[in-house]
Amino acid sequence: MTGSTRGLEPAAFAGRAVELSTLNAAAGAAKAGQFSAVLISGEPGVGKTRLAEETCNYARELGFEVAAGRCFDTQSRLAYFPFIQAFRHLVRHASRSIPPEERRGGTEWAGETAAIIARLAFRAPRSARQNPEISSAAQTELFESVICFLRARSEICPLLVVLEDLDWADEGSLSLLVHLVRMLASARLLIIGTCQGNDAPERLELVRTVLEWGRHRWCQRIRLRGLAGTEAASLVEQLLGSTLAGETERLAADIGRLSNGNPLFIHQIVRHLVETGRLSKGSGRWVASSGWESKLAAEDGIREVVDARLSPLSEGCRLALSHAAVLGEEFELEVLAHMLPFAARDLADLLEEASGAGIVNEARTDETADYAFAHALIRQSLYERQSRPAQRALHAGAAHAIEAVHQADFDSHLSQLALHYTKAGRAGDLAKAAEYSMRAGEAAYTACAYADAACHWRAALKLASTGDRRLRVQLLERLGEASLLSAATPAEATHHLQAALKLYTELGQESDIARVHARLVTVISLSAMNPAAIDMGQAVSHSRRAEKLLAVRADQGAEGDLLIGEAIVAHAQFRTEDGLAASERAMEIGQLLDNAGIWCQAAALHGHFLWTSGKLKEGLGLMEQALERAERTRDVKPRFAAAWLLGFSYLLLWDPTAAERTIQLGLADSDTGQVEFLRQVLVLHLGIAHIFTGALAQARSLLTMAPHRFLEANLRFFEGEWTQAEDLLSQQIERSHMAQSKQQHWTASLWLARLKRVQGDDASALDLLTHTPLMAESLLRIPEEIATRSELALVRLARGEVAEARSEVRRCRTLLNPGEDWRALSAFVDRAEAAVLAHDGFLEEARPLWILAGKVFSRYQLPWEVAETLVTWGTLLLRLGKAEEGAANLSAAAQIYRHLDLGARWDNRIEELRGSAKCPPAARFDGSPVAPGMPDTLVEAAGRAPSRGIHSLVTTHDVALLATLIHDAIAHLMNAIDKAAKLRAPIERIAAATEKISRISTPVERLARALEEAGRNSAPGRSHGDSPGTRPGRSSREKLDRSHDPGRPL
Repeated sequence: MTGSTRGLEPAAFAGRAVELSTLNAAAGAAKAGQFSAVLISGEPGVGKTRLAEETCNYARELGFEVAAGRCFDTQSRLAYFPFIQAFRHLVRHASRSIPPEERRGGTEWAGETAAIIARLAFRAPRSARQNPEISSAAQTELFESVICFLRARSEICPLLVVLEDLDWADEGSLSLLVHLVRMLASARLLIIGTCQGNDAPERLELVRTVLEWGRHRWCQRIRLRGLAGTEAASLVEQLLGSTLAGETERLAADIGRLSNGNPLFIHQIVRHLVETGRLSKGSGRWVASSGWESKLAAEDGIREVVDARLSPLSEGCRLALSHAAVLGEEFELEVLAHMLPFAARDLADLLEEASGAGIVNEARTDETADYAFAHALIRQSLYERQSRPAQRALHAGAAHAIEAVHQADFDSHLSQLALHYTKAGRAGDLAKAAEYSMRAGEAAYTACAYADAACHWRAALKLASTGDRRLRVQLLERLGEASLLSAATPAEATHHLQAALKLYTELGQESDIARVHARLVTVISLSAMNPAAIDMGQAVSHSRRAEKLLAVRADQGAEGDLLIGEAIVAHAQFRTEDGLAASERAMEIGQLLDNAGIWCQAAALHGHFLWTSGKLKEGLGLMEQALERAERTRDVKPRFAAAWLLGFSYLLLWDPTAAERTIQLGLADSDTGQVEFLRQVLVLHLGIAHIFTGALAQARSLLTMAPHRFLEANLRFFEGEWTQAEDLLSQQIERSHMAQSKQQHWTASLWLARLKRVQGDDASALDLLTHTPLMAESLLRIPEEIATRSELALVRLARGEVAEARSEVRRCRTLLNPGEDWRALSAFVDRAEAAVLAHDGFLEEARPLWILAGKVFSRYQLPWEVAETLVTWGTLLLRLGKAEEGAANLSAAAQIYRHLDLGARWDNRIEELRGSAKCPPAARFDGSPVAPGMPDTLVEAAGRAPSRGIHSLVTTHDVALLATLIHDAIAHLMNAIDKAAKLRAPIERIAAATEKISRISTPVERLARALEEAGRNSAPGRSHGDSPGTRPGRSSREKLDRSHDPGRPL
């Protein structure tokens, strides 16, 4: 006995109140001009599409124009497929959606939309196939045109774009989606995406897209779960069209439990129960037969539901559906007819039968398709129940059918033909599988879908005959290029290029050998941007071989690539002179060839080498010019390289905010599917910048995106996990030996030495710093040398090597070119010099240097360096017997540690330093003692907000010291100026400062500002080794003008 499903409510919708509220709010924000994007994820059948449909209805009421696109598994290699569908909708509905006052331009809008569709349907220049730089530039230019189109279209009418089933999206569509999410901060546009969101490893592009989605405040993610018990019951109630009570209410609860709240399952189960008569309506209420659940076991319930839906169909209909399942979720009637022994009219009748049973519907999105399965689960169930041999035979039949139907238009179906012939294996035609995979890869590469191109070429390589070496070597070289531009690692690109090199060598093709050698130098050297995967020995070897071959057969393009690679190798090996020469020649080649990609990379490298040789202004200017030009050319590698080198340079000047701004430019509109390893390097450096500014939580969140030993080591150091940090840094040093990277060695050695100094192991710190290649080989890297020597000065001083510490400071002063802006790097020298002066007994001369160092560190948002300055000064004061003043500085440092939430290890360090000197409790400004363990009140907490100077971090006790310092400054002025002739000027300055103090509300601010006023007109004191009187060889006038000393550019 069977029942009728005519009474079931087809448009039932239950629950999702919170999710609907979120989506409706996003629509409202988009209408107001704030771009919004929402990603809806969940298992198949959970209601993603239904929820999106409800939002579409609400958006139409608000005046939105709605366009939708959908991805399918067999169309997954069609570049930008969902966007093309959505934009076609805009063309069809342009005249209806545009307001009357704009309707005269409706044809124009339709034409512009059609132009965008044409560009998306692989219209990149053919020259891109041979030039990856052109390819990435073409893709980014294409993306920008889409942005301009959407922004202009949304000014007329707010837009809602729905992209369904992103799990099957091609790499180009995901890249475009990420680009839109990053760049459309203000537009009357709402994008809704749906995906299963199971983070499958084979869908890394989707995983990266989801991660990128979570970075922006205008993007939200809704994770749909099954309906709750009451919601599932409400859905059953709506489906049945009557209120549930008693046994029927329990039935609804059981259905919700068996379906795990999945709305599709609930629909199918209820429909199946009604059709089989196990759920019937009598006397105005629904009654279920006993034991209805016995054939709906939870583990295979859906298969039974699908089987039950299929069983009433004729044998011919089920056969047609089994074949259609191989073609995909949407399929063409004509193609399916070629796979079956039915006439087209008979097949249409069979599909109408399936449509009446709710198995298939008319295709909604793909204009070339005629039918679509009602749900992916139905198609998957039909496909997976067939044996593997049967599947292979059906794929072969599908390939032959597509060839027969579309023989005049193969290019539009290359990816489908490649897919079916590949899955058919020996049941089909392996030669055709290789050919179509090769051609599909070229089409994807031309459309800038590099990951898809690599996927097709991998398949072609597996299918290519081992005897056809020329085809295999072409595939290997193309795979190397595509791997470099996709989300793969340099190791994969290197592997393919080395295999191509071996085959080219066997074939004796010298020009190709030289080109691949040059490409390998570039790929391996690019690994220098990711210190975890670099082998400079290999790069040097390939470089020498390429040079010999290019000397015989000139190829300027290959030579430019080679020189860029050699310059990056020189950077990693601290060979500044070689890097200058190579990068300058590469710039000339880029200019000669009018190749912006080569020029921008070479200019960024040349600027960095100028910077390392001490020409900061010239070097930074050239790097900024390279970044600006790379942004205009919209190329990927040059933009990343310029942002990396410029950001790295700012980090070595200890200017993390400038580094953050630069790195964000490199990341702003980058495609996660391209050169992912370069992107991870920028994220790594962004994490280091966050650590410098004290934003440890943000840095740790970036560690999940770019897991790297050095970033983790820095985090553990600042979080007080010193043992783990030491292990990680030691591993980095060991790896740097293997990779022959002196840059890695220096970076890890400097931070490990700082850790050892903090721990009190000065001998190990000295050994680490003096044995870095930078110091042992006297290499030309001026910023690194200044940082190393200023750290060495503190280490040597702690060991009692005062003369050597003095020498380190003098060398730093020599290196600090007075015409350059050394940013916070000069403060390290100020701190070291203040420590040496204090150790020599010149406290009054050291004090202004200490304050200046703290001010500079504070200005550049380096709170930990401010704290370290307080610790250094406080420790020296304790050693010199000034226990109360020293303890006050240590207490101020402890407050900064607590504000940064660095952990108990840093507090323990302060307590150990205080305990070793047996210092008394710090005193307040008013003279009352500070209770033990009670922190001094901060005038302003150390944080990421722009600082207003060192006084923003001082304690109340320090303010008393400032008052003393003002008195000392006046005494210096009186001693240095002729009382009879020059007394008026300093007294007028003091009077002006005093007048300003009287207008400030709090004593703390009065004294702090008085210090600044006096500091502008007084100077630090003596240098090393001089007596308390006038320095030998320097007049008192020179001592007063120390603030203008060439060694103090800041």
